[in-house]
Amino acid sequence: MRRRLTKAEWKVIEEEYRAGVIPLLQLCQIYDIDPSVITNRALKKKWIRDLGKTTRRKTNERLTTMVGKVTDEEIVDAAVERNLAVIRKHQASIDQVAKLESNILEELGEDPKKTWVGSYLGEVTTHNVNLSASEKAVALKALASVQATRVALERQLLNLDEADRNAEKLMILLD
Repeated sequence: MRRRLTKAEWKVIEEEYRAGVIPLLQLCQIYDIDPSVITNRALKKKWIRDLGKTTRRKTNERLTTMVGKVTDEEIVDAAVERNLAVIRKHQASIDQVAKLESNILEELGEDPKKTWVGSYLGEVTTHNVNLSASEKAVALKALASVQATRVALERQLLNLDEADRNAEKLMILLD
């Protein structure tokens, strides 16, 4: 059996119902009651869902007037917070790339192997084979390219290069 709602809860339900913002089913879920309970109470107490349009109109009015009241400093602060969040995310990505570079470089410094898989007369065989010098060279060249890109991104992220050079690079990337 469901519990009885208090007068305070019914007051809130009436206000929300009349405001017309929260759908009836959602109100029922919040208070764990059947929709017919609210509908019957609304009919009995003559609640009218007539405030929905007014509520939406006033909400829009306040939003538009709030935009006009925002100071330049608040706009700049909000933009700075967004930029810092992006920079932190990029820095974490750059750090991950640096760790991967380190792991690959360490593995190349040792004697890296590749696995050869073959089959003969239905039997699968595997052998670990050393990387050839040319394969190591290709891997090192690719790693050097990744490192160069990472370093450039880090320098750009930390504003270590001239602003004009950064703008030129961005323009080239955008073209």
